Amino acid sequence: PLFRSPTHKGNRNSTDFSMDDIDAALSDLTEDQIKELDDEIDPENSLLPARDRQRDLTTKKPTGEYDRARLHEFMTEEARCSTVGADYIPFEKKKRGKVYKAPGGPGGPGGGGVRSKEMDEIDRLLAGMSDTDLGDLAAAIDCDETDSAVWTGLKRTKPPVRTRSGSSGGATRLMFSYTKEIQPHEVDPDEIIQRVSDNDPTLVEVNMNNHSRMDGEARRDLLAALPRNDHVEKLLLANIKFDDDDAKILAQLLEKNRSIRVVNLESNRLTATGVRHLIKSLLKNNTVEEFRVENQYNLLGTRTEMEVAKYLEKNRTLLKLGLTVKGGGARRMIDKYMLRNNDEARKRRRSASLSSGKK
Repeated sequence: PLFRSPTHKGNRNSTDFSMDDIDAALSDLTEDQIKELDDEIDPENSLLPARDRQRDLTTKKPTGEYDRARLHEFMTEEARCSTVGADYIPFEKKKRGKVYKAPGGPGGPGGGGVRSKEMDEIDRLLAGMSDTDLGDLAAAIDCDETDSAVWTGLKRTKPPVRTRSGSSGGATRLMFSYTKEIQPHEVDPDEIIQRVSDNDPTLVEVNMNNHSRMDGEARRDLLAALPRNDHVEKLLLANIKFDDDDAKILAQLLEKNRSIRVVNLESNRLTATGVRHLIKSLLKNNTVEEFRVENQYNLLGTRTEMEVAKYLEKNRTLLKLGLTVKGGGARRMIDKYMLRNNDEARKRRRSASLSSGKK
């Protein structure tokens, strides 16, 4: 220590100091001793800011307030003017190495080069040929109709389909006919809804998958007609914007229906609420064997998945479930119940076979 109190008297544990003793001791210290004392003393108060706990060690004079733009300009200029070592090479933007040039002519994959006169002449001749002549040419050079690159060069939007027909000379030549465009769904929803409402016994499958005319009114009419029908076994309504309101109506229907065995509602706008209503309706249904609700508006969530698993625990007739389950616990439970139901169905089939005398 730089000083001792007069009351110290050799006792190292003594703390009997007075402010007069401290002032008298400080007044006798030199400037160097005061700086040394300042380095050793720490207020040990975490509430104090850093500038009060640590003295300023900066020896340079302040240059003014902080100016970020000026500092950035200064650092940029210093970096440009500085050199690192004797082998310093300034930066110069230029291409190094071999420059890649894509091969091929204007019609090729690279799009470069010069197109020959022979190719222009071939294009002119092919453009004036009929489909029959093109068929004979394709047969002569053994050209496959699936070769899209060849037919692009022949100025055809799509490859034709070759059909064989006999000629007067007994030889077989190739005739060309273009494939028919894929037509939209040709089933009339109004006709199907009327047949469902009339309980047509020949209508066992209602397939409205991807139908562009199955709007909200058509869906409600179909769901309103189904309670009066006991012959429809397959209800396929994938990708028709089937929503939660429709799901509530269908859930009430499934609780009482005893003919529908397959339900497909994939790629619709169902949320966890709609899926929950549909699965819960299977508690009172013992005829649905296949139920698909994949690819819906959003994910179910852990809570809904566990509720679905609990509902399926009490259902012993569902054999196939198309549903994405993220939770491991719920997925294992559902798999266990599906395995149980399929095993019981197998036993029922075997028992029926034995009772009828079949092996």
